[in-house]
Amino acid sequence: MIILSASFTSLAYLIVSLLQGYSIFSKTKTAHLKTKVLGIALIAIIAHIHILSSQLWSSQGIILNAPNIISIASFCLVCIITLSSLHKPVINLFVFFFPIAAISVLLTTIWNTDSSAQKLSLGLISHIIISIIAYSTLMISAVQAAFLWTQHHQLKHNINGKLSQVLPSLQSMERLLFDLILMGFLFLTLSILTGVVFRGLIELNSPEFMQKMIFTVLAWFIYLALLVGHLILGWRGVTASKLTITGFIFILIAIIGTKLLFN
Repeated sequence: MIILSASFTSLAYLIVSLLQGYSIFSKTKTAHLKTKVLGIALIAIIAHIHILSSQLWSSQGIILNAPNIISIASFCLVCIITLSSLHKPVINLFVFFFPIAAISVLLTTIWNTDSSAQKLSLGLISHIIISIIAYSTLMISAVQAAFLWTQHHQLKHNINGKLSQVLPSLQSMERLLFDLILMGFLFLTLSILTGVVFRGLIELNSPEFMQKMIFTVLAWFIYLALLVGHLILGWRGVTASKLTITGFIFILIAIIGTKLLFN
């Protein structure tokens, strides 16, 4: 049954991407088509919630294995982009992000064979969920920064490529980038605080925990510097893109690098 739900959700995500792609390349940008795209996106998101509720919880506790974490991350991704599209002209980004969600939902459902549940405290579950939201948001901001960097490069060298036709305007992309960074920074702050409170007291002497925390805090300072520099010094464009991607590299080192080193 869960495979059927995952197939339906993935198909809905792909339809959203295809419809928006049709809107771009046929230049058919009507309010009716946008409403249809957002409506199907909402259906896909609701279906994804149903999948997560089936996969995450059991009578023995919460199941936080790798497939479920990836599924939560892809859910955060589409929710953030969909909400952003309601008040910013960035709906064209559906073409890039919704296929990622479609593939991740299907693959993580097929791959999800480990059903071992854990009895975790509410505080620790909150820390894990907040961390996933923070990392997902900052991952999207890193991809957004790469797109923005490409746009600046094409504009500087008078390149009129296909990517520039699909992506929103430079101003819209920059506004979305800093909205994502601010949101990711706030959740990262909560992640660090809840990590210290709910994990630090137990794992304070753990080298793995300490290394992860050090690189996460370094990333936090990079994002803080970027936000302050944007507010006071007007940092934007390529500078903002470089710092955003650098910050996310530290996040990756904190998550993946620590796992590889200590496992």
